[in-house]
Amino acid sequence: MFKIFKAILRTAGKTPDDIKQMYDGSVGPEPSEEEIQGYIDVYNKLDGLEVVVYDRGQFGVADYGLYVWQKEDDERIRELFYQAEQDPYFGTYVNERDEFIKDWEAEEYEFGPSPTFRADDVEIIEEILLKSTS
Repeated sequence: MFKIFKAILRTAGKTPDDIKQMYDGSVGPEPSEEEIQGYIDVYNKLDGLEVVVYDRGQFGVADYGLYVWQKEDDERIRELFYQAEQDPYFGTYVNERDEFIKDWEAEEYEFGPSPTFRADDVEIIEEILLKSTS
């Protein structure tokens, strides 16, 4: 079972080099300047949000995956997903904001892997203990 935590995102102040490092080892082309600026803007808007994350350490990765967020933060989180969709290699809604928002609001948007955050982008508040149903 993986561990989940209540956390605060500390994502403001990213540089273009920080964003490029996120792509190290990934498939596809390097991010464009537009993509880089888009991520910088999104991360600045996400800074300070309280979310629930899961520890990906069990998968051999030192970061956290986004698990759930508060409803009032939905629009800000939506922008993170939209930015991820701008990837020319994997994105489904490249430059299709209206279609993306329509599908998101209708709860028809199907995303792939959960967005992840580096360990230094996450301030852990507390572990959330899951109750066993057995």
